[in-house]
Amino acid sequence: VKTMNITELLAEDHREVESLIAQLEGGADKETFTKLKNSLLLHAQVEEEIYYPALEGFEETEEIVDEAYQEHSD
Repeated sequence: VKTMNITELLAEDHREVESLIAQLEGGADKETFTKLKNSLLLHAQVEEEIYYPALEGFEETEEIVDEAYQEHSD
C-alpha cells in the first residue's frame, strides 16, 4: 500500500479532476458529472479543513492561503 502526504493527495485529485473535465468536454455524461462534483466537494473540504489551516501559521504561505480562501468563497 502506497502512502501519500496531503500535498501528493491533492495533486492527484487535481489530475483526476482534469481527466473528468476532459471526459465531459467530449460529451455530457451524468455519471462522469457526478464523479466530478463529488471529487470537487471532497477536494475543497480537505483543502479548507486540513490543508489551508495547517499553512495559516507561516508567513511564507499567508498570502497564498488568503487567495485560496477567496477563490473558494467565490
